Amino acid sequence: MNPTEELILMLSRTRLTGLIALTALLTAGGNSRADDDAASLLAEFVGEIVAGGEWQTANPDYRTDTEQPSHFSLRYRWGPGRSQVVSELVGVFKERPETPVYWTIYTYVDPETRSVEVLQIGAGGGLAKGTMTMNAQGQRIIDQTFVAPGGSSRQVRHIETFHASGDRFDSSVLERDGAGEWQIVREWVWTRVEGD
Repeated sequence: MNPTEELILMLSRTRLTGLIALTALLTAGGNSRADDDAASLLAEFVGEIVAGGEWQTANPDYRTDTEQPSHFSLRYRWGPGRSQVVSELVGVFKERPETPVYWTIYTYVDPETRSVEVLQIGAGGGLAKGTMTMNAQGQRIIDQTFVAPGGSSRQVRHIETFHASGDRFDSSVLERDGAGEWQIVREWVWTRVEGD
């Protein structure tokens, strides 16, 4: 039995979810040229954010009389072989130490199309998936289809601008209006958490 067949057998015995199994299969072949190309492409698109480790932004909806987090934090790390980036969007509460995970985000290179893909899985059952591109100004554009737990869907666009200082990036979230035009629905300023 070759190593890939052994890995498939092991995965079937441990009942890993499809995404984890796919990740394991994609990294099982070792460090081929395609793996190196994928890692280089990911580094070009998101390397500076991953290098920052953790980023935080204030929650504009925070009030002391609610159960809302005072801040949100994005925690980035490289996956196996730098073939993917795994990040989590968590809530940061002033009153308590736990940080619930709201979204787990996987950024990877599609081996067939060589495009940078983003898959977000929400703690409440929502899902967002789409493609990341970079425009001439160096902004990352993420166009996604968001699917709510009940099955309804909408188009969402994120525009991320990384600042040369290395300690800040801005993120705008856009949705289509009734005329089909993109409109900003939320803006965030993310700052690197010191010590990372």
